Amino acid sequence: MGQHMIKPEKPTTLGEFVRQHRLKRGLSQTELAFITHLSVSVVNQIENGVTPNPTILTLKALARAWRPQKDFWEFILKF
Repeated sequence: MGQHMIKPEKPTTLGEFVRQHRLKRGLSQTELAFITHLSVSVVNQIENGVTPNPTILTLKALARAWRPQKDFWEFILKF
């Protein structure tokens, strides 16, 4: 009997996208906040959809955490 890995669903919101990327990198919200120079509260609000449309400055800060950054901007440009 083989084990089947469950593939995570493609994110449909910025919050899902941020959370999946953060978890994939093994980061806590606190660590992501440190890397991006955002507050933990802002990271939490984005991930939970409280802030679904952050400012361009916040998006630029989040982009710092992406490797490669083009993946982040390609996702953002879909909206």
